[in-house]
Amino acid sequence: MSDMSFRLRKIIFDEWKRKRLTWQEVKYTYGFSKAWFYKFRSRFLKYGEDGLRDRKREAPILPFYLGWAQKLMILNYIYDNPTHGPDRIARNMPFKISANAVWEYLVIENLNTRRKRRLWAEEQGKPVLTEREKGAYMARSRHVESNMPGELVSVDTFTVSVKGLGKIWQFTACDTYSSYGWARVYIEKTSDNAVDFVLNHIVKNASESKIKRVLTDRGAEFHNWQAKLILPNFTYQLNKHGIIHSLTKVKHPWTNGYAERLNQTIWQEFYLCRLTRIFNSIEELQKELDKFMAEYNFKRMHSGYKLKAGGFKFPGHAFFDIHEKDRMIEIK
Repeated sequence: MSDMSFRLRKIIFDEWKRKRLTWQEVKYTYGFSKAWFYKFRSRFLKYGEDGLRDRKREAPILPFYLGWAQKLMILNYIYDNPTHGPDRIARNMPFKISANAVWEYLVIENLNTRRKRRLWAEEQGKPVLTEREKGAYMARSRHVESNMPGELVSVDTFTVSVKGLGKIWQFTACDTYSSYGWARVYIEKTSDNAVDFVLNHIVKNASESKIKRVLTDRGAEFHNWQAKLILPNFTYQLNKHGIIHSLTKVKHPWTNGYAERLNQTIWQEFYLCRLTRIFNSIEELQKELDKFMAEYNFKRMHSGYKLKAGGFKFPGHAFFDIHEKDRMIEIK
């Protein structure tokens, strides 16, 4: 069958060479498609008659065909060169392997990104990470210690542009035990607004002395690094109400991860759905945000390990110590 196909192709392209047939004429006479014509014409022009023969395809080397020694060679290369990608790894192997086959093997070993390969090399004893990267990596296995609601509240800010209002600032807080959240928008990011947010919208909405400690970054609204002997206004006001103010370490943003994660949720699920909507006042925006936060706190199930340990499903229930069975009794 292969020889017959070759002879037919040779006849067609000999005729094409003499008469300069178009692909339409070839299709009308022999029934082959346009793609077929240009495929074999390209081969004929490049390789002559040999280009008209069927190519013998080599079986690809797939990850599950790799032997133990070949896998070890790939891992040894990654250890020495964790920033190299699949294509470069394949080209530097002493055996024949495609970049796709290397990629499939890296997926199986969970080394398919440069970051994963660098972390793996670090774990194997090769010092490739910076001190900041090491801190972020170690932070993944550490958990914020809090054993009751209000013991530690994480506070952060972020800015967003809203149609009709322009650039506004949102103060966000998240209880690190229950994941209960607060959010309030302001025109400016000031120390007075930070104090208002914590005292009038967190402390006043919790039982007396429930909020023990507040964690923030070193932003100007929370901290004044130039003041050596005088407490910053935010810290002073919190201390007056018996609340300890703690600061994250410099260049350690992941320490405030609870509030930052809540910021991300609010941005993705609240603001991104309202970017085209015009708000006439900041009060109108705050009203919408309050509805969202009520749903987040009391209607959206949370899978945090601290909630599960306490037998809770919703952040609001964990923060106010409302158990499902108690809620069912109230409904009845």
